[in-house]
Amino acid sequence: MEVKGSSIAMIIVDVDLFKRVNDCYGHLAGDYVLQKFAECLGTMVRPYDFIGRYGGEEFAICLPGTDIEQATVVAERMRENVAALEVEYMNYRIRVTGSFGVTVYDQESPEDVDILIERADSAMYVAKSHKNTVYQCVS
Repeated sequence: MEVKGSSIAMIIVDVDLFKRVNDCYGHLAGDYVLQKFAECLGTMVRPYDFIGRYGGEEFAICLPGTDIEQATVVAERMRENVAALEVEYMNYRIRVTGSFGVTVYDQESPEDVDILIERADSAMYVAKSHKNTVYQCVS
């Protein structure tokens, strides 16, 4: 499938208060929650999009050919689906939320692509200060 457009949107999402999951239910439960969180995100992307673990409890999502408005809509849908997710682990039902940072990179821009990641990460930290929200950062 050909991807049209010269922009790439980037979403970085952090699982809110994840340390509490590990502290309350153990690290195996935390790992399981991360797997289910990633699966939930994966249901919201196209076949040519990319989702990868960015570190700890953070994930990076690349959306080729997507502008900032479209990426924000995707992030908001992801946020809603994650908030509705109930992970069953042993006899526990674990719920988490996510903080989403969204930005876009124009491939014709003279900026380095690392700036894209930096902006998405900064937006995610703003969202994280509120929890369970989406924040966009435009260049």
